[in-house]
This record gives sequence, structure tokens and C-alpha cells, in this order.
Amino acid sequence: MKIGEFIFEEPVIAFPDSHSVRRVLRIEDRKGSIGGGDVLRRFKVIFHYENGSLYLRKNSNYNDEFYFNSSGIEVYTPIPDLPFYVVAYVREGSPAFLAGIEEGDVINEINGRNVFNLKMDDLINYFQYKKGSRIFLKVERDSTVIDFRFRIDNQLVPDS
Repeated sequence: MKIGEFIFEEPVIAFPDSHSVRRVLRIEDRKGSIGGGDVLRRFKVIFHYENGSLYLRKNSNYNDEFYFNSSGIEVYTPIPDLPFYVVAYVREGSPAFLAGIEEGDVINEINGRNVFNLKMDDLINYFQYKKGSRIFLKVERDSTVIDFRFRIDNQLVPDS
């Protein structure tokens, strides 16, 4: 990926589903998206709206490794700004799938921390740990609390 003079060899990118693309295309004057895949946190960013320019300067995060959600869990919050997290999707064959986590599970704890004290970004960061990291989840399913354990496994990059 190249942004001006800056080149990233192995960024994490996503290809949205057709439903998401249709929703985004309805936004007028849209030129594109950037920021996902953990790119912009590597820069001090200045938007100059008058002349339509974006200025980037490397910061201390520039050379950090790119991570992605290796758990296989996608999470959403049905009530904006309320730390109530529901499993929206579990990728088939992923560590979370093999552990038995299902869509609709409500996450109560992750690695011993009550999720009601976490922002969405904090929760998602747990799912981006390095390969081999352990995840302990306590979820509620049909009024029953269930404990799950699994290890993060980077299934998108072959072992070296």
C-alpha cells in the first residue's frame, strides 16, 4: 500500500460485503475511505479542508506491525455508546468457531475483565493479539453464562 511517499509492505486491508458497499455509495461527494487497517494511527494527520489536502508525518507508531482480528469474532453494540457487546459473526473454522462461540452471544468478560468497563476499540484489541495469545471469554447465551477459551491463530498468513 502506498500513500504519497509512504509504503507499507503488509498492511491489513478489508474487502466489504456488497450490502456495505451499497450503503456507502449512497453518500454524496464520497471519494473513498482510509483509516481502517490501523494506518492513520501511524501518522500525525492534518486535514487542510480549504485546499483539499491531507498532510501526513510519521509518528512513533509508524513501524509497528499490522495486526488484524485473528479470533474470528465480529462484535457490534446494539445500543450506541453503551458497552453492551454482541457477537455478530463467527468465521467458520476460526479459533472462536472451534471453541463454540455463536452469533448472538453477549460478551460479559474477556480475559477476566468486565466488558462494561471497555470501549469497543479496547475489546477489539483483545482479538488482535499475537498468534498463540489466549482469550478467555464469558458470554451469556439464552440466559446461561458460558466460559470459552481459545488461542489466537493467524490463519491468513502462512507459518514461516
